[in-house]
Amino acid sequence: EYRSSGLCYVHIRENGELVTDPVIVEYGVGKYDSDWNRIEAEWFMCGNNVHKAENEDLYGFSVACTEQASLTYPKIRNLKNKVGLCISGNCVGTGALVEVHEGDEQGRLLGTIRLNGRAAFTWNARVHGTLMFAEPLADEMDICLVLKPDADTELRLDCFHFFADALLNP
Repeated sequence: EYRSSGLCYVHIRENGELVTDPVIVEYGVGKYDSDWNRIEAEWFMCGNNVHKAENEDLYGFSVACTEQASLTYPKIRNLKNKVGLCISGNCVGTGALVEVHEGDEQGRLLGTIRLNGRAAFTWNARVHGTLMFAEPLADEMDICLVLKPDADTELRLDCFHFFADALLNP
């Protein structure tokens, strides 16, 4: 007889219900691969000044902040051939900057993405921002996203993904 166990993220809905994340059960908590079609923002290993917010009109959760915050994703694999990063989220207000750093908030700046604001949090109002890396990345790196919403803006980060070919950038 064999037994197995695993870890997965548990999110709390607005009504207090606990929800497990079925996708991360397959991948494993704290493991990240740049070849995945998306890395959910709420899969962060370390977060500063953020909270998880349930998406009202689409499945899942986002990471939200109204002032400078950070999210760290350690040991992302298979970055060697990646030329850029695309972020999907939403800003209610004027907009926000997302800085992408190697390591932590003080690490080497890999690039900055500007997300423009919208009037409401809806699926159709999601915005996408893209950056191209100025130089090649190591094959495995810790990535830190520094979130900088404008004054009176709430930023909700949904997910991000890396891409290897600038012509295929979605």
